[in-house]
Amino acid sequence: MTYEVVKLVSAGTAPANPIRYTVSSTPGIEKGTILRFSGANTVAASSAMGQPFAGFANTEKTSGDEITLGADTCGTFDCYVKCASPSGLAVGETVVISGANILVPTKSISLSGQAYQLGLIVGRALEPLAAGAADTIQISSGVYN
Repeated sequence: MTYEVVKLVSAGTAPANPIRYTVSSTPGIEKGTILRFSGANTVAASSAMGQPFAGFANTEKTSGDEITLGADTCGTFDCYVKCASPSGLAVGETVVISGANILVPTKSISLSGQAYQLGLIVGRALEPLAAGAADTIQISSGVYN
């Protein structure tokens, strides 16, 4: 995986229960992959802009094995964010899927006004990111999905 997501903290005082989703038997999905909805209670690895957020894979799934996968939806995660927005990314601003394990500021996409209704919000930035920068920052997830 090019950009790895690392879970830092569970939400609240106890670890959040993972949600079990159905997945295709192929391809494999690495632990920490950002997941998107691909059907009813079905997920796949994130791959493009505008995909509805489902969670972060909390186990590795190899090709051809199980057809379910656990996903964390609450907590603090280290995520790779690209900031093409001319105003940068401020603490507290929301982020959405932009590609394979890549997030961008919600305000930088054409659907930004509909992001909540479409389920695109992954979480809120806990660290700022300068305009034009790309780096791994902490994201708080769980309030929006």
